Amino acid sequence: MPAAAAPLEADYQKVAQKAYGNYILPSFEGLQGQAGRMEAQIKDFCASPSIEAHDAVRSDFGRLVYQWGAVEFLRFGPMQSENRFHRLLFWPDRKGTALKKVRRAINDQDAKRLEPGALASGSVAFQGLNALEYALFGEGYESLWTKGDAKGAYRCELAYAIAGNIVATSSDLVKAWSMDGFGKTFTQPGKDNPVYREGKEVVAELVKALGTNGQYFTDVKLLPVVGRELRKAKPKKAMFRRAGASLISMQSSLDHAGQLIHEADFEMLLDEDAWWIINGAEFELKNGSKTLKKLGEIGMPKAVTDEEGRKQFQYLETVVRGFGEMMISEYAAGAALVIGFNSLDGD
Repeated sequence: MPAAAAPLEADYQKVAQKAYGNYILPSFEGLQGQAGRMEAQIKDFCASPSIEAHDAVRSDFGRLVYQWGAVEFLRFGPMQSENRFHRLLFWPDRKGTALKKVRRAINDQDAKRLEPGALASGSVAFQGLNALEYALFGEGYESLWTKGDAKGAYRCELAYAIAGNIVATSSDLVKAWSMDGFGKTFTQPGKDNPVYREGKEVVAELVKALGTNGQYFTDVKLLPVVGRELRKAKPKKAMFRRAGASLISMQSSLDHAGQLIHEADFEMLLDEDAWWIINGAEFELKNGSKTLKKLGEIGMPKAVTDEEGRKQFQYLETVVRGFGEMMISEYAAGAALVIGFNSLDGD
């Protein structure tokens, strides 16, 4: 049986262009839009605070977390520049730096921190989603709607300022990914391109990002929380637990990995008898989603220590690792790609 023909350079470039136009740029624009809606929701809440309005803020934060998951694994190019990833999410935050800085700010009530652009010049731990989460849902958040509570009023304004910083950073990313910026670099590889000489290198970047997504899911979102044994379970280490958005973050990772594969038409780089690789990857993602639904029915944080919940988490780890390995190994081989350094290695 003759060996399958390697994809043409034009095919790699088509995948890169589809990935950019159908997924990457729209996803960053989606983050920018959802961050803007979050900022507006907080402004309205601060003007007229109530328990019901806070529930609406919580729902909007969950939507922001979900949209963040669309770009979370695109940790190359503009996301890598100017520390933008950590400005949007300082995680894992092993020393609780974001929490400490928000607490200190609430106690100090320094008006200078609320000035436009003030947060951007300070610590990255104080600029992104986990800082915003603590301001809105951390210890003592009831003060946000307590009449006459000066700390609560300041806390709300601080949350608004952090949301504004997230809008600014996501807007910077949209601009950086435009065709006047990295968009051109990504979609037009060649001998004069400073990053990508061939379309093959661009697709390899995407596949590496998908593999990183799987590794980040298991090694950062899942295992530090669940542990290998019950006695090592640490429910409080769950990302976005205070907002009740831990499972939302996990679901977003799976949904958007599948969406990128579909929108970029990864299948076109495989010989027909290797299409099983894409089917297998999608099968793993679907099984992961089914498992997350079961975990949602158990509820967090109970699922972390519940016997059935732990079984589901163990299975979830298996299928997500399977997905990542399938993309890095099977797909890369089928599409004649060489996958380089993983951005999480050495973090």
